[in-house]
Amino acid sequence: MSTPKLTRLVAKLDRETIVRNLEWVTEPPPADLTRGSDDVISQVHETTYGGVKLRVFQKRTLNPGPEFETSYWTTDFVLQFIDDNGAVEWETENVTGLDDLIETIRFKTNKIAKKIDAILAA
Repeated sequence: MSTPKLTRLVAKLDRETIVRNLEWVTEPPPADLTRGSDDVISQVHETTYGGVKLRVFQKRTLNPGPEFETSYWTTDFVLQFIDDNGAVEWETENVTGLDDLIETIRFKTNKIAKKIDAILAA
């Protein structure tokens, strides 16, 4: 579901991450996201903003192809609202701009700009 309000939320989180006002913690996915599923989730990113805990991640799913055809992968980008105990209160997929937010988080948390500068200076 991608409503205008959710799109504005994701855009705000992206802006705040870019200007370094919003810090994210990157971790392996909790067991409840991967248990009993063939989905591939390599890492999740969590933050608290305005007193609300949020989690975002990329999820890849292997889908069976039609009869006698190969299976294929789909990619979804997920936004979750998390309660104080770490349980998911609500989640949505593929909000406009969520893929850009996750890319921004990865770029910032992995200090890619510094790594690029180091390579160019070598």
